[in-house]
Amino acid sequence: SSSYQDWSDTNRDTIGATLRAAGLTADQFSSEESTMDQLRSMSQSSVGQMQALQVGHEIAAQQVAQAQKLRGLVSQQVTMMGTWYQSEQAAKDLAQNRREEFFNSTTPSTSGGQTMEPRW
Repeated sequence: SSSYQDWSDTNRDTIGATLRAAGLTADQFSSEESTMDQLRSMSQSSVGQMQALQVGHEIAAQQVAQAQKLRGLVSQQVTMMGTWYQSEQAAKDLAQNRREEFFNSTTPSTSGGQTMEPRW
C-alpha cells in the first residue's frame, strides 16, 4: 500500500511538473473548457505545438509505466492467491489422508492378554 502510494505520488508530481512546464496548472482542470482553450491557444504556435506534444508524450509514457506496474501488482496478487489456494488444498488433503488412515487401519490384536477370571 505504501509502495503504491509512493508510486502514485511520483507519477502525479511528474505529470504536474510537465504540465506546469507547458504553462498549464492544476487549477485549470476544474473546468474542462478552460483546459481545452489553453491547449487550443498553445497549438496556435510552433512552440505551443511542441509543448503540447511533449506534454502528451510525457502523459503517455507515465500511463505506460503505470500499466506495467499495475500488471506487476496483478501478477503478484494472482501468485499470492494461487499459493493460498494451494496451501488450503494441501491442508484439506492432509486431513482427508489422516481420516482415511484412521478408518482403514486394522484393529490392534487382542490376543496374548490376560484372561478374565473371577477372584473370590
